[in-house]
Amino acid sequence: MYALQLFITGLQQGGIIALLSMGLALMFGVLRVVNFAQADFMMLGMFSVILIYNLLHINFVGAAVLLAVPAFFVGLTVYHFIIRQVGKAKLTSSPAHAQLLATLGLSLVIQNGAEMIWGATPLTLGSSQELSVWHVGALVIDQPRTIAFVIALGIAGVMLAVLRGTALGRAVRAAASDPEAAGYVGVNVRLAYAGTFAVAIAISVVVGGILVSYYPVTPVTGNDFILLMFTAVIMGGLGNVIGAMVGGLMLGLVQSMSQLFVPLELNSAVVFGLFLAMMLIRPSGIFGEVTRL
Repeated sequence: MYALQLFITGLQQGGIIALLSMGLALMFGVLRVVNFAQADFMMLGMFSVILIYNLLHINFVGAAVLLAVPAFFVGLTVYHFIIRQVGKAKLTSSPAHAQLLATLGLSLVIQNGAEMIWGATPLTLGSSQELSVWHVGALVIDQPRTIAFVIALGIAGVMLAVLRGTALGRAVRAAASDPEAAGYVGVNVRLAYAGTFAVAIAISVVVGGILVSYYPVTPVTGNDFILLMFTAVIMGGLGNVIGAMVGGLMLGLVQSMSQLFVPLELNSAVVFGLFLAMMLIRPSGIFGEVTRL
């Protein structure tokens, strides 16, 4: 029964990591941008939902949904004024390297700005829902984690459906595969890039909004997730959205189930031990394409 309890908890946590990783994979797959600030936008979503809850007393789900549109336009702004401009400036021999450094700098700015506004003390939602659970026999199922998992699953499903089954999704995949050819057939590549970046940022903000229902937030909370996100993306195959989802679910389950064999303090060692083993067996990731040089 204890193993089943850990499995459920790991699945719930894995769903959050999976959705965050899918946004990161989408951004890399289309724009080839490694965004170190991705988890910091999640942190801003957490603080924003606390602010909305305290001011308007709106349920955290509603508050997170309210943030989606503003977050999208924040993403567009960041892309236009930072990512695109740095890529055009040719500050290094590789635009991707310059953009990576720009996102690292953006991460530091966001973290320090958040500390100036909210301080370093951990904050929680302060909602009675935080302690709500369902009892199913001997199992104790955390309500906020379950709600967060269901929402994450729903957003992931919508994202995959759009990418796979709509003209917009086909345009985005065309821009990712061959931007020059996509431009020849009428795809607005610049708009596809900007929209993809903005959607990925909006996903992180919304995920932060639902995560804060059970996870305390500080200005450096993003650091707890960014390494797991990159690990899930690499394990799944760089740029592969489905691979990122599978990798995120795997990490959540391994993190939780490892408590059957090792102390809680060592579960990170188990996670990254699995990552290293997988990189030795399949360096391209689960769904990555093997290339020969």
